[in-house]
Amino acid sequence: MRKLKFRAWDDSDKEKGAYMLGPYDLTDSIFNYPDIRSLKLMQFTGLKDKNGIDIYEGDIIERSISGATPKTTDEVYFYKGSFVIGAVNFIKPLSYFFILEVIGNIHQNPELIKN
Repeated sequence: MRKLKFRAWDDSDKEKGAYMLGPYDLTDSIFNYPDIRSLKLMQFTGLKDKNGIDIYEGDIIERSISGATPKTTDEVYFYKGSFVIGAVNFIKPLSYFFILEVIGNIHQNPELIKN
C-alpha cells in the first residue's frame, strides 16, 4: 500500500517566490492550518525517479521509454484517477516510462516546460 504524502507550495509572497513546505502525511498538523486553501497541495505519486527522488504532482520530469529514445520534458499531473504526463494527444501513466528524472517543478521552474 502506498503511503499518502503531500507537499505544499506557498507562493503568496511574490517577491520571495514559491517555496515548498513538507513533505507531509495525513497525520501532520498542516491539514489543520487555517489558510490551507491558500497553499497548493501536491500528492506523492508513489514512484521515484532514476536517482531515487520522490515524484510529486507538479514535478517537471525528463522521460524516455529507453536510453535510446529521445528525452522529453513534461509536468506530472493527476487525470481521471491516475498520475500522468503528456499532452492532449499523448497522455500516458507515469509507470509507462522506464526512465524518469525530476528536473524541477512547475512553481519554481515553469520555463522548463517547452510546449
